[in-house]
Amino acid sequence: MTLSGGTLSSGTSSVSNHGTQSYGSEGDMELQARMELKRKRRMESNRESAKRSRQRKQQHLDDLTSQVNLTKSKIR
Repeated sequence: MTLSGGTLSSGTSSVSNHGTQSYGSEGDMELQARMELKRKRRMESNRESAKRSRQRKQQHLDDLTSQVNLTKSKIR
């Protein structure tokens, strides 16, 4: 995270201390719109990836629980 010229930046997004954004041209607005779309797509992709990760984790836990139960039944 860096602080320069009144802007706090983490490398992927920035927050202005002034609280407003101004656009110099329609090209800048298009660039902002493309960046926002890219950010939203990345967030959705990350959300789906996290969901799949949680599902894999749950499946692994279920498998381990089954193994424990099977082993316990063999011991008896």
